[in-house]
Amino acid sequence: MSYSTFENPKIIDPYRQFSHFFNAYAQAINKRHNRTGSLFERTFERKLVSSQTYFQQLIFYIHNNPVHHGFVENMSLYPWSSYETII
Repeated sequence: MSYSTFENPKIIDPYRQFSHFFNAYAQAINKRHNRTGSLFERTFERKLVSSQTYFQQLIFYIHNNPVHHGFVENMSLYPWSSYETII
């Protein structure tokens, strides 16, 4: 019996996994709607979350978008929000 598969576990690179996911998603949408090209205007920007305060501001910013754009009057009323769960 060989234990070689247990000796060298596969390292998962989140950047590469998300890249594969978004590429597959774009290909599926393009095929479904008979289109080509990028689905997004520009690539996603990554930022280091360096403090608890900044993390809290990001959570508020993301979950306040439906309010900002006039979909709902209160972020807790947006049906697809995870704000209540996170809080």
